[in-house]
Amino acid sequence: MEILSIGVEHRTCPLDAREKLALTADEAYRRLVSLSHQSAHSEAVLLSTCARTELYLVGPDADAVLEMGRRLLLSLSRESEPYLRVVSGADAVRHAFRVASGLESQVIGELEIGAQVRAAVHMAERAGTIGPALSSLFRAATACARRLRRETDLGSGNGSVAGSVTRLYEQHGPLQDARVLIVGGGTIARLLAQALAGASSLTIASRTPESARRIAERWQGQAMDLNEALLHVGTYDLVCLATNSPRPLVLPDMVVGANGLVIFDLSIPRNVDPSVAAAAGVHVYDVDSVSDPSAARNTSLTKVDSILEAEVRDFVGRQAIRRVGPIIEALRQHVDSVREAELERIASQLDRMAPADRRTLELLTSRLIDRMFHHLVVRLRLAALSDPELIRAAEFFFAHGDQALFPTSEPEPHELFPALRD
Repeated sequence: MEILSIGVEHRTCPLDAREKLALTADEAYRRLVSLSHQSAHSEAVLLSTCARTELYLVGPDADAVLEMGRRLLLSLSRESEPYLRVVSGADAVRHAFRVASGLESQVIGELEIGAQVRAAVHMAERAGTIGPALSSLFRAATACARRLRRETDLGSGNGSVAGSVTRLYEQHGPLQDARVLIVGGGTIARLLAQALAGASSLTIASRTPESARRIAERWQGQAMDLNEALLHVGTYDLVCLATNSPRPLVLPDMVVGANGLVIFDLSIPRNVDPSVAAAAGVHVYDVDSVSDPSAARNTSLTKVDSILEAEVRDFVGRQAIRRVGPIIEALRQHVDSVREAELERIASQLDRMAPADRRTLELLTSRLIDRMFHHLVVRLRLAALSDPELIRAAEFFFAHGDQALFPTSEPEPHELFPALRD
């Protein structure tokens, strides 16, 4: 079965279109459950972040699975159709590895994406939409991300959205003099609190008071009721919002009289009413404003790409070898059954042989088969690693249809991975 990915991402889809595809955790879970009802034999993982909304899919009918994913995304927003990107096979594997490693993020090598990928996989597990193919994919992608951080300088320094917020704010004034409000209680809010802990004051507000309290205690800030904090937005120097609210939280009348207020709206959909940016004394940055191309320049991407490609090829190779396993097993069973049938056919002649001669003949036939079969197994495994088309040929000759050499279980209609790019 072929691995597919369909969705939108920040480099090719504008924020206005992207935010219409944003999903809360509860909504994403319900959508996954609906997919499981549509196709019980398919797998799906839904990754929805501020930079991307993507479905990773596997199913017995690639076209049907892809159309299922397309319908889900278009049900959220028809406007997204021109921006939908589809990748398949080895390209989908490569894309998943790059996403999990932060190489497709707005800030190259960002730390937040790891937790977001793990959350997406956990949600698919709860919804019952992830199976062996996507489980293996994301385990390998996560392992690749860890290796890249261990063996290269990817993500070193301040490579995160929170780090970009800090750098951009310091263009307006020193952080140590800033009164900071963070609205949110998730991973990004925690990383923002860590990055901004050196501020003059740090206030955390969230719809979940316990989350705000934990973050505030960890970074020597204070927790505040969300509604109260929003009423006093205009009294802060720096306000960061990272929530799943489906509607704006900061409205124009909340910033009247603000002087030098800097707002970072890191939410999808956006948490700041668009007209707030026109208010005097207010500077608003949206999530696309925190992209940091300099992070790529500070990273040895040649080494990163080399390691990532090796990991992709290793994963694809392992999956391909697993694919030939059933062929090899069925072929051996077939050859052994033919040998036994032929020995049975000449049983009356064998009975006239001396016991020692009969054992010698049986041993000879077994050894001949072992020698020839070993060569065939080696070639099938090499074929799996070098050219998936050869595996399709092997399935055709040995496993498929009424004219096959031997019957097997129902064949998969699609190869797992098309040939790797050179």
